Amino acid sequence: MNRRLTLLFRTAAIISTIFLGSTPAAFATPTSQGGTDGVLFMSEATDGTIYVGDILNPTTAKTVFWHADDSKVDEVAVTETRIGWASYFAAGAAPLANKVFISDLGTTAGTITEATLPDAGAVTALAADLQGERFYATQGNKIYAIDSDGSSVVVALTDASVSGVTWGLWADGYNHRLYYCANSNLYGADLNNDGTASNLTTIFTGTNPTCDGMGIDPVAERMYMASYSSSPKFSWANADGSGSVTAIVPTDTMVGGAPSSMFVSHDTHKIYFATEPNVYEINFDGTGLRLLYSGTHNSWGFENIAVAYGVTLDNIGDGGSGGSGGGGDNGGSGNHTSGSLAFTGFDPLLPAGGAVLLVLVGLVIVIRRRTT
Repeated sequence: MNRRLTLLFRTAAIISTIFLGSTPAAFATPTSQGGTDGVLFMSEATDGTIYVGDILNPTTAKTVFWHADDSKVDEVAVTETRIGWASYFAAGAAPLANKVFISDLGTTAGTITEATLPDAGAVTALAADLQGERFYATQGNKIYAIDSDGSSVVVALTDASVSGVTWGLWADGYNHRLYYCANSNLYGADLNNDGTASNLTTIFTGTNPTCDGMGIDPVAERMYMASYSSSPKFSWANADGSGSVTAIVPTDTMVGGAPSSMFVSHDTHKIYFATEPNVYEINFDGTGLRLLYSGTHNSWGFENIAVAYGVTLDNIGDGGSGGSGGGGDNGGSGNHTSGSLAFTGFDPLLPAGGAVLLVLVGLVIVIRRRTT
């Protein structure tokens, strides 16, 4: 028996060395952008309503998630367990002025937590880090990090460039990065464990002067952008700043001229966006435009959207989870994750010892089975 133990543990050491290498490594962190299911939240500012639907083909009829006549709600984001919403219109947008409302993810709003931002200015963008379970909100020259239960509001980043952000904000929890577009420039920063952002850099300059939405493919590390009044309406670029910004030319005609609040799916290679009158999806290459939902207003209509990937309207109402942070972002877990993405990236926050532990646990199970 002792010889068996010695052999097995030597085997464990060899396997762990091969698997992990000589330097510390980590398990892969799955991205949430997998599968063809997804629950879609759509804010319609004039109605003061957040509608809920899906991205199926055909889609399910939309229903009301939340409504307040005087809210002018126009921003929405989702983490794995919660949804947050806010309004750009600080004046006359009660009850949302200077606040982010938070509720458990579901088909209707339950108990609502109010996270109050300290300044008097408008909340100009809202995004979500799914892995960190945080919302990020821009106000003035600051980006605030808000715990998804509303218990903490802290300054994540202060910079003059933030004052130019209009909806173009994205939190990529998969790669621990924060992105935003402002004043024709694209910016990126590192996300830290405490919700703060550091190492702010300018990724691209002099492009997309009216950026109205961003989305990140976290595995390919590409950023996708929408512009509400300049050309091109859609474009993409490498998130590390290499190469150049490339236009995406839709092959079909859409209704409305203000694509915004972009969400993307690595698995389906599709972009989801709003044009105020309608909500659409389109392939990364500009083909395959499909109408998902129509609204009732051509102006101040569907301003923002958020997609919770990997869930349906049926199971999200029963506590199902699996969101995408972003404009909202990224990185879900559990049975809502695409199997094809399970080992496409690594999480530097998870110690390498976890892999060795799993190997040893497996060996102990083998030993027990062979001795019973």
